Amino acid sequence: MTRSLSELDRATEIWQNASKILKELVGDKAFRAWFSDLQPLGLMDDTLYLGAPNEFYIEWVEHHYLDKVKKAVELVSDDKVSVNFTLQEGEEIMTDKNNETPVSGDKFKKFRLLKHLTFNNFVVGPPNEFAYKSSLEVAKNPVRKFNPLYIYGPSGVGKTHLLHAIGNYIVVNSRTDYKILYLTAEEFLNKMINAIKTKTMIKFKAQIRDIDILLIDEIQFLNSKPMIQEEIFHTIDSLMRSNKQVIMAADRSPEEIDSLDDRIRTRMRSGLVAEIKPVDFELRKKYIKERIEKENILLREEHVDYIAYKPIKSIRDLEGIINALKAKQEFDNREITRHFLVDLLKTFNNDESIVEIDELLKVVSDVFNVPKELIVGKTRKAAVMRARHALVYVARVKLNVPYKKLGRALGGRDHSTIIHSFEQGKFLFYTDPEFKENINTVMDLLFGEK
Repeated sequence: MTRSLSELDRATEIWQNASKILKELVGDKAFRAWFSDLQPLGLMDDTLYLGAPNEFYIEWVEHHYLDKVKKAVELVSDDKVSVNFTLQEGEEIMTDKNNETPVSGDKFKKFRLLKHLTFNNFVVGPPNEFAYKSSLEVAKNPVRKFNPLYIYGPSGVGKTHLLHAIGNYIVVNSRTDYKILYLTAEEFLNKMINAIKTKTMIKFKAQIRDIDILLIDEIQFLNSKPMIQEEIFHTIDSLMRSNKQVIMAADRSPEEIDSLDDRIRTRMRSGLVAEIKPVDFELRKKYIKERIEKENILLREEHVDYIAYKPIKSIRDLEGIINALKAKQEFDNREITRHFLVDLLKTFNNDESIVEIDELLKVVSDVFNVPKELIVGKTRKAAVMRARHALVYVARVKLNVPYKKLGRALGGRDHSTIIHSFEQGKFLFYTDPEFKENINTVMDLLFGEK
C-alpha cells in the first residue's frame, strides 16, 4: 500500500521501536554517536525516510550499520518497510562569512543545493587551487568569466563540493535573483525520460532553459548515450546564447569521455577546463589539521603526519578517517594511539599500486633528510646517493615500478644506472642497520608496515 510522507506518526512509531532493537545490536556508545541525530521524516511507498545531518554521516551509517538498521526496522514493522537516508533540510539561516545577507533554507532546497558545501569549508592546496580559484571567480562574476566552466578529476577530490559552493555563493552574495539548478547528468536523463513518457517535453525544455545558472555533475554519464547528449548540447547551447552560466563536472577530461558528441566537446573546451588532481601530502595534512581542530579531536602532530603520509587520494576517505577518530575519542575518552591508527588506515590503504613515485619521493626525502631536488638531480654526494638507492629499492620491491619509468622519474637516468642503484639499495638494506631502519620507516609511513 502506498503511503505519503505526511504519515509522520507512523514513521516515528517505527523508528522509536526500531531504535530500541538497534541499541541492543550496536551498543549504547555507537547508538549515541551515529543514531541519536537521525530523525524520522515520514513514509512513502513502503519506505521509511530518516533525516541525517550531512552526507558523510549518511555514508558512514550506510557503510557500517545499514544491515543492522534494516533488520531492526523489519522486526518492528507490519509490512516490509525499506529504509532510506536523506539529508535533513531545516529552516536554518545560512550566511557567508564575507556577507551578512541571510538566506532561507527553502531556496537551497528549491535549487537542489547542499548548503553546507561552501567555499569557506573547502580546503585548498596545490592539487585543487586552480579549480578553486576558477570556481570562485565564476561565483563572483557569473557569465562574465569562464563560461562554461568544466571541472574534472578522480572521485572524491571535491568536484561536487565546488559545484555546490558556486551555487551557494551566488545565492548568498549576488544582488541578482538568479534561478539556479544543480543536477547530475543521470538525473537530467531521468527527468527527460519522464517528460517524454508524460508528453511534457516542451515544458521540460522550457523549464531547463529558463535556468540562469546550470550546474551539471557527473558529465561522464553521457558516454554512449546519444539521446541525452543531443538534448544536453541544445540545452547548453541555448543557455549560453541567452547569456546564462553553465558549470560542469566529470571524472575525466572532455577528450577522455568516449563516444562524446564533438559539438559538446567543443562547447566544453570553449570556456575554461580546470583539473583537480589527487590529494597530495600537503593537502592531506592541511585538511586533517583543519578538521580535527573543528571537531576538537586530540591528535598528536606525529600522528597527523602519519595519516598524511598515506597515499589517500580522496577527501571523502579522509573525512571517513576523521569520523572514525571522532567516534574513537567519544567512545573511549582517551588519547588516540598509533596502534589504533595502523588498524584504521589499513581499511583506507589496501592497494599498494596507488602509491605514486612522487609520494614515495616525498617520504624518502623526509626520512633521509635529503631535498627531493637533489635525489632526482645529478649530485653523487654519499647522503644523496643513499636516499636515491632507497627510493629505487622501495619502488622495485613494493611497487614493482619498471626500471625505465624509474629512470625517467630520476632525471632521465638510463636503464643500467637504475639497475645498479637497486642492487646497491638491496646490499645496503642487508648490511647497513641505519639504512634498513630508514627503509622500514618509509615502509611504515606509506604502507603501515615494516
